[in-house]
Amino acid sequence: MLVRALFLLLLAFPALRAQHDDRPSGATEAMERSALRAELRGDVAPSVRSGSAAGIAPWESGDAGSGRKSPYLAAALSLVIPGAGEVYAGSYWTALLFAGFEATGILLNVSYNRKGDDQTGVFERYADQHWSLVKYAQWLNDNAKTFPGGENTKPITINSDESLPPWERVNWDELHAVESAVPVFSHRLPPHGDQQYYELIGKYNQYSFGWEDKLDGPYNVISPRFDAYRNMRGEANSFYNTATMWINLVILNHILSAVDAVWATARFNKHVELHSSLRMHMLPGGVAEVAPTATFRVHL
Repeated sequence: MLVRALFLLLLAFPALRAQHDDRPSGATEAMERSALRAELRGDVAPSVRSGSAAGIAPWESGDAGSGRKSPYLAAALSLVIPGAGEVYAGSYWTALLFAGFEATGILLNVSYNRKGDDQTGVFERYADQHWSLVKYAQWLNDNAKTFPGGENTKPITINSDESLPPWERVNWDELHAVESAVPVFSHRLPPHGDQQYYELIGKYNQYSFGWEDKLDGPYNVISPRFDAYRNMRGEANSFYNTATMWINLVILNHILSAVDAVWATARFNKHVELHSSLRMHMLPGGVAEVAPTATFRVHL
């Protein structure tokens, strides 16, 4: 009961202050000289008792519009958390839709990124098993001089210790020198384990002879292993692209929610008003009764 009275008094305070400022100076001085105290009654109507009731007359004032919502705050809330601005504006079902889409989009983004990571592990293991840097370097040693620009290339040193992995048996500097000397070879192979390493061996035909089932024919005719690997990488990229699509939709959801929150706030402000008023009556015995009220009005 006390909290309700304080809330209503706060709503009516601007009107009370304005009324007080318009009083005759004599009444103002009389009230300032009086010792004021507030009594809370059962009907939440506070009374003010003064030593002299002179100059105090019944009066009433009001204030409207204090229930309006801020569209700027609504937009900011929804930009941070989709649906928050709608909750602020009282549009709860729309808030649920935006929040639900946000959660769904994030979960699908995480899920497809995980699928992409798993598929990346699959094709990288496949490449390590079926593509050999040693085989590719041997092909360069045998054929580089037949390409324009490769006439003066030097042989690439290959370690004969087969216990080592292929990428540790080849002199990488010499390999890059040959690749750079032949213009038709458009790329230099990055170190093993690099993302570009796994991309290039499954994307460019110059690396086709590194695949174990590529034994002869033109280098620009790919083998079944090459084709299978390329499809594996394509599947991983498809997962990552889907994950990116969902995160872009999540970002769009923030923007759309902010726009909708502004609209919801405008609808709220158009259909909802909050009025406050303050009435004062003189009672016998020099008691001035102050009765604050608040009215919440919805326009349908």
